[in-house]
Amino acid sequence: MKKIDVLKFFDGSFTKTAQALGISHAAVSRWRDVIPEKRAFQLELITQGRFKRNADLYGSKNSKNDLSPKHNGGENLTYAVQP
Repeated sequence: MKKIDVLKFFDGSFTKTAQALGISHAAVSRWRDVIPEKRAFQLELITQGRFKRNADLYGSKNSKNDLSPKHNGGENLTYAVQP
């Protein structure tokens, strides 16, 4: 998922994007052109499928982007949906 597309969805706002994901503005600003894979999954859920994670952007299942607990430190995702 491309950062520019996500920001456009949230009116170009880093703050709105961060609030929707329950993360800091700084975290969004550190994203590269392709957003972190776990955020892509989260956005797919909170946008009810309007955004889809593109597997081609994240490499193979065995990449460092694998979401298994051994790669994400067991972090649990929470989903904040803004009205």
